[in-house]
Order: sequence, then C-alpha cells, then structure tokens
Amino acid sequence: MTDKNIVSSSDMLIIKDPGAMQVEFERPELRGVLVKAKEALNKVEGNKKDWAYIHSPWFTGLLKIPKASYWTEDLSHAYAFSNLTLGERQSSVITLAEKRHEAKKLYATGRYSYQQLAKLFGKKKSTVIHWVKHCK
Repeated sequence: MTDKNIVSSSDMLIIKDPGAMQVEFERPELRGVLVKAKEALNKVEGNKKDWAYIHSPWFTGLLKIPKASYWTEDLSHAYAFSNLTLGERQSSVITLAEKRHEAKKLYATGRYSYQQLAKLFGKKKSTVIHWVKHCK
C-alpha cells in the first residue's frame, strides 16, 4: 500500500512476485501494473525469485535479477530467524536473551561480521559487539 505520492515521484517500479491478495487490495493507481507483473511472472518457468517485473518509461518487462555477491542460504534463513536454535516455540517472538545468544553463536561461526549481525537483528553495530563480547 505504497503512498501514491511516493510512487508518482519514482522513475521505476521493481516488482517481485506479488502476493495472492496484493493485486486485489492494492491502490487502483497501481493495480494495473501489478496485474501485468503477476501475468508476466506467472509465465516464468523455474524459480520466480530470480526474476522481477520492471515498469518504467524506458523499459517494461521481466529482468533476471542476480543475487547479491554476499548472499547465502544461511544468511537468508538467519534473517528470517528460521534457523535459530530456539527449540520448539509457540510464539515467533524472540526475546532479548535469545537474540544475544544467537548473535554470539552466529558470530562464532566466522561467517557473519558485527555489521551483518547488526543488520540481521535491526540493532546498532555497537549493540551487537556488546552482546557478543560482554553478555552471558
């Protein structure tokens, strides 16, 4: 539900596979573009996550979007907290103590910098450093 004033100031829309209800409930000003994006992306064979529908004055259509050079499957899952070893949980809410523990564990693997962990947990880099070095 992007504000139409923001969209009107944009030079380009990059649309990944829209959700099932997104097209129907989007603002009328964007609905037509989303319908075209959904139709185009439905024709993609294979992994739709590799593709985006581009809508701009100079190009409209599908483009294959490469993953960032630093992207890994582990990072993707860590960001979604799907690989956190928190045991069986009824709630998806992660406590501060669990975040600290997970930050320490991920840092210890050597695959994550303090900066990456800060982005992952939505905290300042200094906070993550404190968690890893000083919290039990």
